[in-house]
Amino acid sequence: MTAIDVPDPPDLPAVPEVDPCPAWDEHNPACRSDPRYLCSHGADCRCPTPPDVEIRACWAVMPCPTPPDRRVRACGFHDAHLAASTVIARIIETRVGDGVVVVIGAGSDQGISRTARASVMRGDTDEVLGAATIIRVDTHATIARVTLTVEQLQGARVRFDP
Repeated sequence: MTAIDVPDPPDLPAVPEVDPCPAWDEHNPACRSDPRYLCSHGADCRCPTPPDVEIRACWAVMPCPTPPDRRVRACGFHDAHLAASTVIARIIETRVGDGVVVVIGAGSDQGISRTARASVMRGDTDEVLGAATIIRVDTHATIARVTLTVEQLQGARVRFDP
């Protein structure tokens, strides 16, 4: 038998490396080596360069990203000046019982506090119908007592002043 000269096969393209954690998911076991996972599970973390908004250590030191993120201190969502601004919100629920109580669609996340002055305004106008006495401020809603009727509250808004 005679030997046949067979050329070497051509080089195959390299198989690209697949990112085991293509999208950050704290529950994906492949993401456990990701710094975001380590920092969220008690590791001593420092903010890397460039900063990553998903790493808790960066929230206090990084500039405000675009779009702004509530977790980042530099975005100012929790600063004192937020609480010192006027907020206007809709009445989302009216309860009648021992007087009229309203639930307003703004709370502490928007800077509302129990010391704010609340004024009920007619519809989309600046005409003040009366005052509201704040009973409780939750994260996303405020509960207040008013001396107005349910009919007067139709479409009304509440302005909170510091």
